[in-house]
Amino acid sequence: MKYYIGIDGGGTKTKCVLTDNLLKILQTEESRAANPLAVGFEKSTECLFSLVVSVTEREKINFKSIESLGIGLAGVGRVENKERLQKTILEKFSFAKDIVQKIKIFTDAEIALEGAFKGKTGAILITGTGSIIYGKKENGEIFRVGGFGKIIGDEGSGYSIGRKGLTAVAKYFDGRNGETALVKKISGQYGIQDSNQLINKIHMDNFDIASTAKLVIDCADEGDDTCRNILDQESDELLFHVSVILKKMNVDQLDLCLSGSLLTNENYYSRLLETKIRKTLPQVNIKQAVFPPEIGAILLAKKSDS
Repeated sequence: MKYYIGIDGGGTKTKCVLTDNLLKILQTEESRAANPLAVGFEKSTECLFSLVVSVTEREKINFKSIESLGIGLAGVGRVENKERLQKTILEKFSFAKDIVQKIKIFTDAEIALEGAFKGKTGAILITGTGSIIYGKKENGEIFRVGGFGKIIGDEGSGYSIGRKGLTAVAKYFDGRNGETALVKKISGQYGIQDSNQLINKIHMDNFDIASTAKLVIDCADEGDDTCRNILDQESDELLFHVSVILKKMNVDQLDLCLSGSLLTNENYYSRLLETKIRKTLPQVNIKQAVFPPEIGAILLAKKSDS
C-alpha cells in the first residue's frame, strides 16, 4: 500500500494526517504551532519531525512506505525562509534518506486553496491568528491579498479582533470608554481586574492576544455594542480583501471558501461577513471546502511528484 502524509502548520496549532492512496485518513495527530518565524526554525522542524514519527509509528510503517510528504506552513512564503526551513529539515531527517527527497514544502495558504477546490479554480479567505486570501484561475495563476502579519496587516483576523477588544477594555479601565460586557469576560477568564494587571498580562506573560477574539465574538452574540462595532469594522476589512481579489483575478463569478475557526463556526462574525458578501458582492458564491488544508498538502505533493 502507498502512504501519504499531509501537514498543516498554522499560527496556533499543527495538524498532520496519514492517508492511503485514496486519501482515506488512517492516522491524525495535532501539535503546537510550527510557524518558523514564530517559534524558530529548529523548533518548527522538531514539531514536524515528531508528528511524522507519531503517525508512522501508530500505523506501524516505516519511512520507506511514505510515497510523499506535503507540508504547508505559515511563514514560508518568502524564498529565503523556505530554503532555510528545507535546510533544517534535511538535517533533522538526514538519517532517513528514503523520505528526505519526498518532502515538499508549501505555504499554508497554498494547501488550503488546493484542498478547498481539489485543485480547481476559486479563492479561499483564511482567517485565524492572521488573515489572507488566495485565488487561483483556470490557467493556474495564483493571486494573493493580505497576509502582511500582525504589525502592518492581518486585518479581520483573530489577532486584530483580540487587540481591538483588549484596547476597549484598557480604555474602560482608564475611564476613556464606557462599560462593555467584554470587561467581565476578560476578568473571568484571565483574572484581570484593573489596568495594572492588564498591562502585566499583555507585556510580561507572552499573552495570546488572538485568543481573546472568541470572547469579543461571544459578547457580540450577546448584543454588546462595543464588540459588535469591532466586528463590523473587521468584517469590512475582510470584505475588502474579497473585493480586491475579485478585481485582481478579473472574473465574472468567483467561488469562495471561508477557512479558519472564526469563519467556519456559526457565530455573529461569520454571519455578519457572509451577509455582507452576499449583499455587496453577488458574483461571489460561498462554498464549502472539498478537503481540509492537510489533505491539500498531499494533493500538492502528489502533483510535484508527477
